[in-house]
Amino acid sequence: METNLNVEQKSPPSTSKKALLIGVLVAIVLVVGFGTAYAKLDLFKSTKSIYLEAEANNLKELESSFDEMMSRYDADVKPYIDNPVHSTMELSNVSIDADIPDPQAMMVLDLLKQAKLQVDSQADQKKGVQYSKLNLMLKDKDFLKAETLMEPTRISFLLPDFYKKYGVLDLNDREALDQKLGTSDLPKRFVTGPEYIEAVKVSKEDIMPIFQEYVKLYADALTDKQITVNKNATFERDGFKTSAQEITVTFSNEEMKTLLGKILDKALADEKLFDLYFSRADKVTKLLIDSGAPDIEPLNREELKKEFTDSINEMKEALKDEEYDYGTKMIVFVDSEDKILSRKLISTTPKDSGDVVEIASWKNKDEENVYVKISGTDTAEDSGEIVYSYKATGTDAEKQGNVSLSFNGETNGEPEFKFDLTSKFSTSKADNKETGKYDFTVNAEEAGTDPVKFSGTLDSTVTKADKKQDSDMAFKLTFEPTTPDMPRSLGFSMKSSTEIVGEVKLPSITAENSVNLATATDAEMNQIAEEAMPAVQQFMMNNMQLFQELGVMPSM
Repeated sequence: METNLNVEQKSPPSTSKKALLIGVLVAIVLVVGFGTAYAKLDLFKSTKSIYLEAEANNLKELESSFDEMMSRYDADVKPYIDNPVHSTMELSNVSIDADIPDPQAMMVLDLLKQAKLQVDSQADQKKGVQYSKLNLMLKDKDFLKAETLMEPTRISFLLPDFYKKYGVLDLNDREALDQKLGTSDLPKRFVTGPEYIEAVKVSKEDIMPIFQEYVKLYADALTDKQITVNKNATFERDGFKTSAQEITVTFSNEEMKTLLGKILDKALADEKLFDLYFSRADKVTKLLIDSGAPDIEPLNREELKKEFTDSINEMKEALKDEEYDYGTKMIVFVDSEDKILSRKLISTTPKDSGDVVEIASWKNKDEENVYVKISGTDTAEDSGEIVYSYKATGTDAEKQGNVSLSFNGETNGEPEFKFDLTSKFSTSKADNKETGKYDFTVNAEEAGTDPVKFSGTLDSTVTKADKKQDSDMAFKLTFEPTTPDMPRSLGFSMKSSTEIVGEVKLPSITAENSVNLATATDAEMNQIAEEAMPAVQQFMMNNMQLFQELGVMPSM
């Protein structure tokens, strides 16, 4: 008996699934690999893409810095604007080192060394009120006191040593005030700082949609032929060295004119941009009109739009002037994380070959560096240069560094002016306490005049609590005298405290305890002078020795 067996060879199901799985994994690895290469190694990217990704990352960093700045403002400044506050200040320890030939002037200086100025204030900026009490002390004794009260429509002041009633300047009587003061431009009320801020403030949400449209226009206008990339470049500054990409973006005269023309054309048709401008200008104008400021007319949207359009068209016409060559080259160094380390704008036209704008920012471990340079045309009759640098090491807990700022100008190769500021600082922050020490030196020179040189120190301590902050500051200037009557040094100390309170406590100004200076008659003013005379005489008697030392009163 014969038996036929037909056996069909089949792969086990598990083997097929394994092959499929391996294939998928290989595909994922390839995709991730190519994606990483595209994102980090710039394989297959155009020069334009490499450059624009660096710019996009730079914009994100700027946006993040702006958010951080606004966050600090909201935490440290805004609460003291939005709420009533009580503050105190004392200025003391005045020091003046000088040789002055006039003995009376030297006496005044000696008195200043023993003087203290104390100010106690309550303010509610949103309501436009501030009440301050001032006390000038000499030789640890009260010498002169004063009070001031500022309200939306009036200013009141009191000199209690001489007269017990407040003097009042009331804007509700501005016609009489104008006549007495010889003015014609007094407002109906005073505009507060918060009102101005509210009128002109612009949020990120207002700006970014408009700004992004111009960024897109710029990006679309670029071509690969304008951009070259050196992927093996080195960024080197002040001992710091790192590999980087050197990206060069070049604009010929015609390319730059074309780009500027497109930007101006877009601005002409950009209603959102004009609305942003008009709405803020309109708010400020209405605020001033409401305050009664003179010679302010309501804004006409169509007239302002015409002015806006005319100014842009004038700029467009200027682009046609053959006298100007707009050729420009921009060199950007970018690290491996797409962070822009430095940017330099250079005029490529022969006439303006010295025009340079350079901005650099880099970190070397815990060291932060910023460098800014703006230089004018070397080949022109007038040229100049501004240079700013910042270097700091450490963290917010403890930081040290240097800052310098200089600018100079020349005419026909001859120096016209020069200014140099250098500063060394150290700061620390622990818990709620912040300290800072700043040493600085200033040198200033101008053609045809003596140079001015001085140095200074500033020591400060700020202690913050939930609704209060105290500060203690000492300041001193040391001069290099150019004339015998210049002081060698001067300094002072200042202590202050600011606290958020529930409400401000203001004095009540009534007809019984005040004098309206706008409506008071000459006879009433003469009577006030007579009533104040005994107090003036008593004040002189109480301070007779002081006035005799100053030569104001003869010795008895």
